[in-house]
Amino acid sequence: MLHTKTVHHPEVGPLHLDCDILTESAGDLRIVILTAPPGSDTASRLGLLDVIGIQQMTEPSQLRHSVNPPT
Repeated sequence: MLHTKTVHHPEVGPLHLDCDILTESAGDLRIVILTAPPGSDTASRLGLLDVIGIQQMTEPSQLRHSVNPPT
C-alpha cells in the first residue's frame, strides 16, 4: 500500500515523499522505500541535496532558531 510522508529537512524544507512498505510473509521484517515523484518539487530538492552533500547552507545560529523557534 502506498502512502505519502512529509520529511522536514533543515536545508531544503519539506520533502513530500511516496512511502511504500514491503513485508515478508512472516510479517516480522519490513523495508520502507521513500521516493519522490519524477519532476516534482521534492525531486528537485533531493537533486539539490545530492549536489551539496553535507555542506551546510545556513549559519549554525539560523539553523538552531529554525529548529527550535523562540517562544
